[in-house]
Amino acid sequence: MNPVLITPAFVATQTDSGDPTTLGPDAWNAARLIGGGTVGDLIARDPSSPTGASWQAPAVRASPILAFDFSSTTTPPPTSSQVRFNAATPTATTALYVRFVTSDGMDAYWVLRNLAVGALVTIQDKNDHTVYAQFKVTNAAIDQGSHIEIPVAWVQNLGAFVNNQAILLLASSPASGGGLVKLASFAPPTPVPLPAATTPNDQAVLWTFALPANTLGVNGDLLYLAAYGQFETAGSGISRQLDLNVGAFFVDKVQSNGGQEGFFIDAYITRSGPAAQTAIARTIGPGVVSRPKVGTVDLTVGQTVTVTAAHESTPPGPALTLWSVLLWKF
Repeated sequence: MNPVLITPAFVATQTDSGDPTTLGPDAWNAARLIGGGTVGDLIARDPSSPTGASWQAPAVRASPILAFDFSSTTTPPPTSSQVRFNAATPTATTALYVRFVTSDGMDAYWVLRNLAVGALVTIQDKNDHTVYAQFKVTNAAIDQGSHIEIPVAWVQNLGAFVNNQAILLLASSPASGGGLVKLASFAPPTPVPLPAATTPNDQAVLWTFALPANTLGVNGDLLYLAAYGQFETAGSGISRQLDLNVGAFFVDKVQSNGGQEGFFIDAYITRSGPAAQTAIARTIGPGVVSRPKVGTVDLTVGQTVTVTAAHESTPPGPALTLWSVLLWKF
């Protein structure tokens, strides 16, 4: 059993002022973070877990093993029972051309046509598993009349295929059912500070994560990112800010002047079309100026998620600290 860990998100040292217009320390101290697990795991109900939930590896759905012949020709259409790459090497390949009928006479049209975006396609020598190539499906498979074209991105390979080599093709992808999938987390033993020596108004990178292409595979998939931290006492009138970006898209910012106070950003990006993803963000924090944005970012290509910070003028000490970051997919 790998129980889901539930820990305090933030521990404020001040006492509540009683001001009903602000989010006081008691409310901050009630917030909780979900932790544990490894990247790719799902949260599932588990009565035997002390927290009522545990991390589990996602189920995998695999296609039948399909037998084909490899062709070194890099242009369509394939003939007979061929598989062709659109490049001379697996690393440069961005499309597979596959005939419907396998070398043992199976009509595999629907197996190929229904490959899900994000599925892992493995092609290996029929008699030697050390000669193989793996690709991720990057877009819906296309019926080209005489064959199926599968848009892909190279993952890894070993050895080299030769013309007319007998090969096997297998595709695997997470089984349907959804759930909360852990993509990344950041919770260092010591919070990461924005150094006081940082040049004023320069953006210092506090955390990054490389988001793979097609992380949101179908419309309705949701990406969720949360960042927690604290603005430190920096002197009267010294402005501090923390920014969240996905690729070149500025998602959100929190900003505060002078005093010590906590902040919390949570941002949601949901797939709403073949390429454009809708981004919605919000922030929470006493006295924090929030500038949420609604816009689009293309997640059919890889993007880098970054958390950066800056101060307006040189403070006597660290202007803010980043406590933790969570990145999930629903």
